Amino acid sequence: MKHKLLIRPSAAVLAVALSSMALYACGQNNGQTAASNTTSTTADASGAAPPALPLTTGAETALVYAPVASALPAAPRPKIVRVASQADQYAYVDQASSMGAALGHAPPDYGFDYDGVHPWVWRARNNSARLVEPISGGYRYYFYQPGASEPYLIRDPQYSYGFSNGELVVVYDARGNVLPPQYMDQQADYAGRYLARARALYDASLRSQRRSVIAANWAARQAEINQQQAEWDQQQSQYSAWRQYHDQHEAEQQAYWQGERDQRAASAQQFNQWHDAGYQGPPPPPAYGPIAGAAGAALVGGAIGGYLGSRDHHDDRNAPQGGPGYPQTGGPQNGYPQNGGRGEPGFGGSQTAGAGYDQRRGDHDQRPGAPGQPDQAAAIAQARQQQAQADATRQAQLQQQAKAESAAREQAIAQGRTQQAAADAARQAEAQRQAQALQGARNQQAKADAAAEAQGRAQAQAQAMQARQTQEASRAQALQAHQQQASQLAAQHQAQVQALQARQQQSAQVASAAHANQVQAAAQMEAARKAQAGAEHPHAEGQHGPGEHPRHPGEGPPPAQP
Repeated sequence: MKHKLLIRPSAAVLAVALSSMALYACGQNNGQTAASNTTSTTADASGAAPPALPLTTGAETALVYAPVASALPAAPRPKIVRVASQADQYAYVDQASSMGAALGHAPPDYGFDYDGVHPWVWRARNNSARLVEPISGGYRYYFYQPGASEPYLIRDPQYSYGFSNGELVVVYDARGNVLPPQYMDQQADYAGRYLARARALYDASLRSQRRSVIAANWAARQAEINQQQAEWDQQQSQYSAWRQYHDQHEAEQQAYWQGERDQRAASAQQFNQWHDAGYQGPPPPPAYGPIAGAAGAALVGGAIGGYLGSRDHHDDRNAPQGGPGYPQTGGPQNGYPQNGGRGEPGFGGSQTAGAGYDQRRGDHDQRPGAPGQPDQAAAIAQARQQQAQADATRQAQLQQQAKAESAAREQAIAQGRTQQAAADAARQAEAQRQAQALQGARNQQAKADAAAEAQGRAQAQAQAMQARQTQEASRAQALQAHQQQASQLAAQHQAQVQALQARQQQSAQVASAAHANQVQAAAQMEAARKAQAGAEHPHAEGQHGPGEHPRHPGEGPPPAQP
């Protein structure tokens, strides 16, 4: 199956497009005044997209994550198609990257609630949109052409999905590689779930109550969003196929997004100044006020998209699998794929009523036999030739302008890089100085800590020595007391021994005296007896009576006779 749409805008269409731009520019300032509320109602009855809201102050709130792909409700799998030329496979991601670069670091235009999640919306001046919602591991991005309710690209931390009219065209991995066709079928289920959520989110972004984004939330999360845009820029420079496509259309992209880029850069600068001032004073105005009506925005997008070109798509099921050999018939004419919306660079727009009418009228005027055919044909040919010349001149002017602006930007970037390098060097020197000062302070602190530790050890050692000395003195005192007690005991024992000896000596003396007294008494008794005996038996000395025998001195009287 092949999709092909070629738009050749007439002068009338371009004139209406330019007038629509002028009408938008005139109504921009009034729209900013009307967008000062922190909450607002839905889109009006005319179908115009809701205007942006200024940021609001308040404490940072916790993130509420949207469901990951596997947790989303089941949805129909999209039909898988493919671009006719492999060289155009990076058209979808390059278009989204260009839009992201144009939005830059500017804060969101507003937020809204959807199933407990709070997505953010950036709506460009051409009514294209980027919706962002947090998920586990990062953010999920939805990119929409002007006025389209279906995205042309959905990006999550692992994959990016390119769509055309709700059909899956290409899948990129996290590094920016185009997945082979056999892997697209594996991702088609998640692509269908994402596509269903993208439609619901876009409808909610128009119909739900809008809410001002809390400035603290944007300040806390913008770095991660900016980093993911920087990853795209890095991948674009790394992959030759993407870089070749980007270089081929960079001038057109730069010219197309220049106004948006300038407005968003000013918005980002105003936010940074307000942030650096501590959110003092009123918040900066939003980047844009009320968007022009849907018809006008579509016409602008359609004219520009048609001006830039178209693309063919082929049914992937009928195409060869893998490698080269994709169908090449009806290939690109001006380098931009057709995505069924109201075109941006890289995605040709749907045919507008003015363009269709003008082309049909030209076909009718060339029918054979029509009145005034030669004059009308010549006029039409001349008008077309003039239009082609004007288009070529305008294209050359756009390219020259883009080149001049690119050179100016490169120069500004170079100057900025030089200034940034100087600032970085100054910051690095200051950081080195601070690091040295910090290291010196740490060294001094380490020395102080070492001195304090040494002093503490010395004090501890002195205290321990004093404690040992006190303990030894106590032990010496105890030993001395023990020795004194032992001496006292020895003295007591000696005194007892001496007393015992004295008693024993006294007892011996008493016994000896008693014995002497006994001996003396016995002698005295014996003497008395003898005296008595001599008095009673006077005999001659030495004579004995019958039966007597001599007695020794001191012997007692003889025993009595029986």
